[in-house]
This record gives sequence, C-alpha cells and structure tokens, in this order.
Amino acid sequence: MEDNILIDQPHMQRRTLLLFTEAVLRPVIRILLRYGVSTPEFTQIARKLFVDIAMQEPEFRIPRRRRQYKSRVALLTALSRKEVLRLLDARRPADDPELQQSNRAARVLNGWLNDERYRDAKGRPLSLPFRAPDGKRSFSELVGEYSGDIPPRAVLDDLIATETCVSTGDDDIRVARNDYVAKAFNADAMTAAAMSATSYLARIDAQLSPFDIARERTERPVAVHSAVAQNA
Repeated sequence: MEDNILIDQPHMQRRTLLLFTEAVLRPVIRILLRYGVSTPEFTQIARKLFVDIAMQEPEFRIPRRRRQYKSRVALLTALSRKEVLRLLDARRPADDPELQQSNRAARVLNGWLNDERYRDAKGRPLSLPFRAPDGKRSFSELVGEYSGDIPPRAVLDDLIATETCVSTGDDDIRVARNDYVAKAFNADAMTAAAMSATSYLARIDAQLSPFDIARERTERPVAVHSAVAQNA
C-alpha cells in the first residue's frame, strides 16, 4: 500500500500542475481566439519563453554554477539542443512577420491582396465568384492555395463576420478592408489587463517559490509593469 502511495505522488503532482496550467490558460486562450491569434503563434511564444526563462532565471541553474548551460535548458524543456540554440537566437514572436501570417484567414487575405493572379490591372484585389470553371480565378481556389484544407465556406464566413470582405452572392465576393482583425481591439485596455495579470500571477509565483526566490521576485513589480507597457 505504501509503495502505491509513493508511485501515485509524482502522478498526482503532475496532474495538479497540468490542471493548474489549463485553468490559468483557459481565459488567455479565449482572448487569443477572439482576436485571431493562431495556435502556431501561441506555441512559438510558449517555446521561446520556456527556453528564455530556463536560461535566464537563477532558480533553474545547477547549485553553485555561475551560469546556465544550454544542455541543461534542453534537459529542462525537453527540446533538442539545436532547437534551444535556434530559440535563443530567434526574435520575439510578436516581432516575427512570418509568424503573424499563420492565421488561416489572414493568409487568404494576404494572398488576395498581394498575389498578382488575384489582382486587376491597377493592382486592386479582384471581385471573385465563390466557385468558377477551371482556369478562372475563384474564392475557393484562393482558399485552397493559401489556407490548406480549411473549407472555403468556413473562411468566407469568418472574413464576412470580421468585416474583412463583403459578399452580395456567390458570384461577387470583394475585399472590404486590407487588414484582418477578428474583433474591435483596444490596445490600452489590453496593456492594462496584461499589467494586472502579470502582477497577480507574479504574487502567486512568489508564494509557490522558495523564500529567497520569492523575495527577489516581489522586489521587481515596477520593472515588470514597465516591460509590459513598453512591449505592448
């Protein structure tokens, strides 16, 4: 019976941590979905943060070691050393223009605006039928080229819902706006929310950390707030 308890303890600890992660991330994911942030964008942010924090925070060094080693970061994060090196050198995901095109609907719009095959002689995006005979441009063909296996109707519904394009019928679909934003966005409110969430979660982090680490972290809330404001 005692052996079973010892075996179950690591499992229960990991399950509790994963449930904590789900609970904390659920409202964050809801916000990201609302504003069109894609899974690849979120994944890259998470991978970059795992590596940066493991590399920079003294808590994750081997005791009495003056600096962190990339091989230890690979061990802690379960990433390859090659991937750790790539992420350490990578720009912040928020500043990566290629990553910002990972949203499927945004990729369709980008293709519509920039692919010469879908523009008229003056460089304006064509008005497209939903479907067309072979050899003629259509919205369905555009989606197939820029959005993979997502059904064209689902992409059209999203672009109409976000007022990115308008449709007067299946034979007339037009670009209404040159940028894709899922919902009306208030940058000031988002920055204030980030500061509030950062401060609250930093206090939780301090409560769950060893005393010396907790003291160090609670002494730098102003710096955290400043960084959020500058990077918004």
